[in-house]
Amino acid sequence: MGAGTTPDLNKQSKLSEAYAAILHDVRILADQRKKVPRKRIVTAAYSVENDLDVYRLSAQLSVINKDNIRSIGDLEGRITKLRIEYEKQRQEINEQIEEYNQMVSLLEQAQLFKELFAKGKLSDAEQLQLTVCRQTLEQNDIHSPADVDSLHEKARHLGTKISALKDNLEGCRNRYDVYSDIFKTYGEISQGDYISNLVEEEKQRRKQADKKHKKKL
Repeated sequence: MGAGTTPDLNKQSKLSEAYAAILHDVRILADQRKKVPRKRIVTAAYSVENDLDVYRLSAQLSVINKDNIRSIGDLEGRITKLRIEYEKQRQEINEQIEEYNQMVSLLEQAQLFKELFAKGKLSDAEQLQLTVCRQTLEQNDIHSPADVDSLHEKARHLGTKISALKDNLEGCRNRYDVYSDIFKTYGEISQGDYISNLVEEEKQRRKQADKKHKKKL
């Protein structure tokens, strides 16, 4: 049994440990002012706890642990599933919106039919509108005010459902973005580029700052 479970545990440990180690190094860089001092909260004083890179890595590590992401392969699989789920949900929402729009159009025609019917003498154009509205409503089994009220209720329920679907879609998209960001960051970490890029970025920033300072002098 040990041979079957050890690889997953090791992969999970490597992924979490890689993040924990890089987070530790970035905190040291921030404390020693060897990286660009990006603030998480712009209005607050800069500190290690208010460093954007430290916060970002901490948040990603928290997601890895909270969602029990066992390995980079596990993460890739989740990203693929989220991409498929997002497209499925997006298609469902589009279909529901199309149905909702059709209901709204029918309700508008029902209202127009009611207004024209109660008007009395109609112009030729209005008479044509009345005929078209009647035909459309009958084709959709709307024959009475009760049918219109029922359609109103169906449209209301569908609108609520669409709103919930949109929330789910946004959540799916946000989770996809978070996982993709972790995947990208882990790629930089595993290639050894993450820390070196931060250090080099700060060196370049200081060079530019020195040039500007000398020009002022």
